[in-house]
Amino acid sequence: MKLYAPLSFIVLSLSSIVVLPHFAQASVCRTEFQSEKVAVNTCLEASGLIDWTLIIQKANSSEPLVLRAHFFGDSNSFRQFWSENRNLPFEGDDQDLLRKVLSENSAQKLELSRPSSTALRFLVHFVETPIAFDSHDANQAVRRPTSFRQYSPICNFIGKKRTARYTAHNRQHTLTTRVGVTASGCWGRCGPGCTDDGFSPNHVYTQECLNHDACEHMTGQRMGECQDEFWEAADGFMNAPSC
Repeated sequence: MKLYAPLSFIVLSLSSIVVLPHFAQASVCRTEFQSEKVAVNTCLEASGLIDWTLIIQKANSSEPLVLRAHFFGDSNSFRQFWSENRNLPFEGDDQDLLRKVLSENSAQKLELSRPSSTALRFLVHFVETPIAFDSHDANQAVRRPTSFRQYSPICNFIGKKRTARYTAHNRQHTLTTRVGVTASGCWGRCGPGCTDDGFSPNHVYTQECLNHDACEHMTGQRMGECQDEFWEAADGFMNAPSC
């Protein structure tokens, strides 16, 4: 394990050199994973906050995609999550690259920290692609003064009717639907669709994920109008118990 304690550090990804933002002098940083196309870096700041950076060298762009997150120490909760370059979407090919990293980690070939593992699981198993993380609005949407971890499991409602609540177009809406029905895409499940991809046994159902499903159904947007619901649903995906 290599540790760094500089004001800034540089990651070489293919032919691109990415200079990560400056951190406080007391920060301790390390590269948790690096390949030709992907780099994962974490910095522990003096405040106890963990600054997480993911760099993906995209095949269709000379500019790498840089996603960042702040964690409450060694926890499963985001304080912030944003993109450094909002013009680049996170796409299926990017997701496939991260899926391989997670696969190596599950095979104990890597020793990813809890924040890195959480962030990669979020991007691989919760996010539906393509998606563009906003460099400002998404950052504001997920910012919380403390670890939010506010989710409401609805395991007992699988197969039963439940009312979703969400805000869109400056109005509050409700929609009553049946939870976990395959024909409708398993509304209420935290993550796309009804099935897993083999090594992420995610069977989490929450009210917040149901709210986001309803919002996306109405607006056709995963983020945008449904941005608040998206981040609230993400917290349940990362922290709620499996049904």
